[in-house]
Amino acid sequence: MSARKKKKGGTFITGVDIGTSRICVVVAEMTDDGIDVLSITSTPSAGMRKGVVVNMEEASVAIREALSAAREESGVAVREAILSLSGSHIETKTESASVAVKGRTISQEDLDNVIDAAGSMPVPSGREIIHVLPVDFIVDGGMGIKDPLGMHASRLEAKVNIITAGSEPLRRLVISCEKSGLQAADFAVQSIASAESTLTAEEREMGTALVDIGAGTTDIALFREGWLLRSAVLAIGGNHFSNDLCVGLGVPFQEAERIKKQYGTLSGAFGPAEAGDDQIDVVNLYGGVKKISGRQACEILRLRGEELLELIKGEIARFEGRDSITGVVFTGGCVLMPSFERLAETMLAMPVRIGRPDLLPKHIYQSAPALPFATGIKEEFNGPEYAAVIGLILYGAGSMAETGGPGSEGLFNRMTGFLSNFMGKKR
Repeated sequence: MSARKKKKGGTFITGVDIGTSRICVVVAEMTDDGIDVLSITSTPSAGMRKGVVVNMEEASVAIREALSAAREESGVAVREAILSLSGSHIETKTESASVAVKGRTISQEDLDNVIDAAGSMPVPSGREIIHVLPVDFIVDGGMGIKDPLGMHASRLEAKVNIITAGSEPLRRLVISCEKSGLQAADFAVQSIASAESTLTAEEREMGTALVDIGAGTTDIALFREGWLLRSAVLAIGGNHFSNDLCVGLGVPFQEAERIKKQYGTLSGAFGPAEAGDDQIDVVNLYGGVKKISGRQACEILRLRGEELLELIKGEIARFEGRDSITGVVFTGGCVLMPSFERLAETMLAMPVRIGRPDLLPKHIYQSAPALPFATGIKEEFNGPEYAAVIGLILYGAGSMAETGGPGSEGLFNRMTGFLSNFMGKKR
């Protein structure tokens, strides 16, 4: 988070979501009036596979081009940013610790100490802690306490989820950014960032699965009673739909992407076929033109969609509190495919909605947390594909408020209750 100042007296904050197919960058300014978004840009990614860097040179060039686009749009030379993390190297484990309070009132220092103690448990070699998230506080043996601050107690215990990342994938990402002139100020797991910008307070409370389907991975986060209880990453995403078309239709990847976006639907039915027109022209692997069945293409996509949703259903079923998950919120560009929402509801047998970041200065629904945007943003950036990068901005704003950084007075001081409970303690 940059310390450079603008005319409004605020502080720059930048979120960078480096995905398998796209790099999204949000540049914003924190002021007492809220978060003033200066630009949102999206450029092609490179050197990434399944959410991790596989070619640092290609990745650094793509990141540099993304930063250039952000600078041209916002007028800000981005030097550091909060980065999203994804990939199958992301893991979660639960730990607990306790501290003596000795009959006095539980203070913020006690909360920090018990979370720090739980988060200080040894992690395997080759792993780095990204988040330490409380899932329960226990006061003198009494469980299920969300906010023990101010309670009288003899002993305070905390259960936390420790989310770690592989050291090597993290190192490659950091080096790629540094080679492009970007410093990593902080990290947030993709599903957590997406949840931050899309889930309502009720959804986190009643039991909801947040599923972010990117190009290379699918990130899952399960919430109940306001806490993040479980997270998982599947090594499958939107690119697998295109790869299936490549194999099934004998077309290059870029042509498969075009077919998916222009004609693709998960209903298994090709629209024009009702009028007797089931043929579409495509470029084959050798550069020539051939005709394929649109119905066949849509059937390929539907089968892949069913497989992915079965995997998501399986991850939810592995959760010991699966019966308390009452709905699923989907984000990521892949969920824009026609009939996705209907197929998901059928396969998962529960309510489903598409999660879009709320970029209005005020929420329409009073029950939702007040996202502190000072100005409205173009409607084109209200899509589910921007959920993670918008969430990074909110995460950064909450972190700065917790540490008493610029903007911590006024509005941002009032954000800490929601954000600190949700995002947890950083190591």
